[in-house]
Amino acid sequence: MKLAYFSGSTLPSRQANSVHVMKMCRSFASLDHEVTLYATGETDVFDYYGVEKNFNICTVKRPNIRGLIGILFAYRIVRAAKKESFDTIYSRNLYASFFSRKLNIPFIFEVHGMPNNALQLIAFKKIIKSKNLIKLVVISTALKKIILENIPEAQTVQIQVAHDAADLKPLPPSNSKRLTLAYVGSLYQGRGIDLILTIAAKLPQYDFHIIGGSDQEVSFWQKQKTSNIVFHGFIPHSQLDQLTAKSDILLAPYQEGTKTIGGIDSTQWMSPLKIFESMASGKALISSNLPVLKEVLEHNYNSILIPPNDTEAWVEAITQLEDENVRQRLADNALDDIKTKYTWFERAKLVLDNES
Repeated sequence: MKLAYFSGSTLPSRQANSVHVMKMCRSFASLDHEVTLYATGETDVFDYYGVEKNFNICTVKRPNIRGLIGILFAYRIVRAAKKESFDTIYSRNLYASFFSRKLNIPFIFEVHGMPNNALQLIAFKKIIKSKNLIKLVVISTALKKIILENIPEAQTVQIQVAHDAADLKPLPPSNSKRLTLAYVGSLYQGRGIDLILTIAAKLPQYDFHIIGGSDQEVSFWQKQKTSNIVFHGFIPHSQLDQLTAKSDILLAPYQEGTKTIGGIDSTQWMSPLKIFESMASGKALISSNLPVLKEVLEHNYNSILIPPNDTEAWVEAITQLEDENVRQRLADNALDDIKTKYTWFERAKLVLDNES
């Protein structure tokens, strides 16, 4: 099958959406489909993301017209794809999905959140009424429920839940003399960085590593850190393993009100990429017990789940994971879940279903 992937991502980028897009295109291509990714930025980014060069990238220039950037960029994507002959379109771009209705090509629309303004809602409703729409793909059961409750038109559309995924690559033991904990991800509101700083102050016998964030964010948090915290700043995705391999425990302290980089509260429906990558690493994971995360995580089976703001409970959980056998049991179960349910390859097969 000749497949076009419509994305809003910039390549390369520090944002998780660009990792998701590159991994999915790689996986579609590994299913013997001819894949072309439409995005903005550069084409020589395969090593940056650590993926095989088994698909094509067509770069589309993002316009610099305030207020219309997203819409005009999407239009340019569809106009560029119109020059080719595709069997199916797979889209993570709302407005590109809207414009692609007129191409008379079957398309799948992947949704990572609710429309957040009136124009987006209009476009969304037009998309789900299109005769060419095969189905919606959503990242959590919670998001599917929210869409059905708030957009009656979606009742007639096939909606498939496909959580995020990861490449299966267990890392070696840390062999560090002190218990070492790591957080990988963004440093903005709702990510729990302040919680980690509080925990670290209470556990001076352990080392904490925080990986990610802009230079400005790192500078802000470093002013508040204790001596057992190291900030590494942003690390390219293909190089993360070198640091996470040195940890014993990974932390995912998402808070109520967790926001996307665009400022949207995604707490109710999110499927954080870092959760799956943590599970795939062979390291024990401690996470906040937000309801949507429990679609994937199970307390005392593949993770330890703690109330987001209960500092003492986080401290106690970390102390209990001094036991290497307990850490290994959690890590092994998480790895098994990734292997059987949450690899990128399995996700690609799931969302394409019977498309060929």
